[in-house]
Amino acid sequence: MGTRIDVHAHYYTTDFAERMDGLRGRARQRGGAGVAGAGVSIQQRTDMLDEAGIDVQVICVGAEQPYFPDNPANANEAARFENDYYKETVEQNGGRYAAFGCVPLPHVDQAIREASRCLDELGFAGINLACSVAGQPLDTPAFEPFWEELDRRGAVVFLHPNMHCDAPMMGDFGLEGTAGGCFEDTIAGLRLTFSGWG
Repeated sequence: MGTRIDVHAHYYTTDFAERMDGLRGRARQRGGAGVAGAGVSIQQRTDMLDEAGIDVQVICVGAEQPYFPDNPANANEAARFENDYYKETVEQNGGRYAAFGCVPLPHVDQAIREASRCLDELGFAGINLACSVAGQPLDTPAFEPFWEELDRRGAVVFLHPNMHCDAPMMGDFGLEGTAGGCFEDTIAGLRLTFSGWG
């Protein structure tokens, strides 16, 4: 039997969430629902992988992307923080984890530099992008140099919904999360395909 790999997982701790909230300029509410998965230690997660028969889990930031369109400095700092955080998690856990890196889009030059760092220095398996960037589709012409660099490298790109879908009648029953994400993935994939990047 071959290696069993889970390619869709996130690792958020309270420290991680608080740092990202600080860079976004908002305070996390103490005593609230907190961060999904923040109460599970990395050892508990690894134990769950063992129980499920999963050999390697690929973690990514998912919807916690460093997309700060009005603040390139914070976007860059957030991307470096998230990538370094995930690199440390990978290194400290004996080959049970790999990671997809994130980039500070819509700032294309910075995104190219950080993608290069993820792939060349950090040894990540690919790049994780949200299905849109600050309201812009991934096939936005301004992003072409970024796609050209990933294409040149033959890099793996893992898309993740932003977890909000601005469609009529999506606000009730949790449909935004359960159904909206599927539409986001589909729309992003089709736009990339029809624009020539997919």
